[in-house]
Amino acid sequence: MDAFSSDPDYRRGLAAAGTTVFAWSFTGIFVRLLPALCPFFLTGTRLLIAFSTVTPVLLVSRAKRRSLARVLLTKRTWGLASSLVAYYVLAVSAYQYAPVAEVSVLGATGPLFVLGFKYLRRSEVKRHEAFGALAALVGVLVIFLPNLLNQHGAGATRLRGHALALSCAFAAAVYAWQYRTAAKESEEEIDPPAVSAVAFGFGTLVSFTLSPALWTASPESLLKGPTLLAFLALGIISTAVPSVTYAIASQKLPVVVATTSQLLIPVFSTVLAAALLRELPSPWLVPGGALVLLGMASLSGVLKLRFLRAD
Repeated sequence: MDAFSSDPDYRRGLAAAGTTVFAWSFTGIFVRLLPALCPFFLTGTRLLIAFSTVTPVLLVSRAKRRSLARVLLTKRTWGLASSLVAYYVLAVSAYQYAPVAEVSVLGATGPLFVLGFKYLRRSEVKRHEAFGALAALVGVLVIFLPNLLNQHGAGATRLRGHALALSCAFAAAVYAWQYRTAAKESEEEIDPPAVSAVAFGFGTLVSFTLSPALWTASPESLLKGPTLLAFLALGIISTAVPSVTYAIASQKLPVVVATTSQLLIPVFSTVLAAALLRELPSPWLVPGGALVLLGMASLSGVLKLRFLRAD
């Protein structure tokens, strides 16, 4: 880490990662404040607001307009956009089925999937990475366990939310991996705001196309004060801003560091859910979440344990 401490790009990456953590910590809160509509409809509305926020800013600048036109013709952009849209659909769905704290913890397991990508590419798996993966997997099992033993009613619903949260973490890892690969392989840097705008527009079309609620939702109920504010907050604070900052973090930081920055999201989200939604974490989340976060910290090298220093 010290080798990068004086690198301006690295510092910008850390600032972007911090902004991302703060913004995404509120996602579950805003989703819970919205009506229980189809996740595709909620995601489509969320992305439409984000698109309407980011795109006008891009169109003001000639350089940004050129950048937007360039990324529209780049095949890699559509892979990034697809990963980002999948992340948002899965995240909204997960928060509808499981408590905010549990979704946030399981959603932070992106580095575990990054390690899987490294293994598939026949890269060396270090001792601290193997230990981190094992600890995280045990933690995930602990969180899953009570609902695995009770696959009826609330247990089955919660289990579905857990599975969606892990899928969300996988999509985030794919997104970060693609961005880091693009930064290494491409001579011309991909513009994060332009890619995000493409993803928002693409995601809006896909989500609304797949949403039956588009034709059944009542406009009057959606435009009520609290609902409208929740939609705007979800679309701007927890979508437009972090999509751009996470893309910047993924470009400027090593991929595992970018995904590991999300370790703070479960902490903030748990506190926010308890304070704003009166949603207290289950007893199983404490040991399970601790193991997951310990594993992610060890896997990324943020936490250096003495008995793992042989690497």
